[in-house]
Amino acid sequence: MADDYKPEYVEIQLIGHAAQKGYQAGSLLGLFAGVPIAAVRKGGLSALSAELVTSAAGYTALGGLGLSLLLYAGKRLNIDREGVTDRVYRLHYNASQQRVDSFTAVGSTAGLAAAAYFLHQGQSGKHPPAIGLVGGAAVGCALGVVAHLLTRPAEQATPNRMLDQLRH
Repeated sequence: MADDYKPEYVEIQLIGHAAQKGYQAGSLLGLFAGVPIAAVRKGGLSALSAELVTSAAGYTALGGLGLSLLLYAGKRLNIDREGVTDRVYRLHYNASQQRVDSFTAVGSTAGLAAAAYFLHQGQSGKHPPAIGLVGGAAVGCALGVVAHLLTRPAEQATPNRMLDQLRH
């Protein structure tokens, strides 16, 4: 595999990473918290529908995306160019990071395709169709993260260094 690391684009790469992580986090939160909360508010499990799942997941994923970009902007004020370059370099060569990003890309694509199918079948409901598409991608993204976690190699099963630092 050719090495595609491009140090001249570190700013764009780091913004993209922040956006991607925000969308992934929002997708997980949307699927495992937003959807159950929306279902309870609508009457319980009997209220579950493709529209409810995709709209709750979509709005939550977009919230995660927006929040992560705001947090990035605030944190970026305290990082010099060399720090950005170092962070992007480490992200680029992090096998676990590359793997989860690949899993979420495949999951998001599958979820987007499924949502497009449901929208085509006339199951869009009261929310804008774009939210249904975003939500379908978010469900797939969340399932991609779960699939990564359940199937990751043993050498990638160690706790995240950032989480380890928070504990100490």
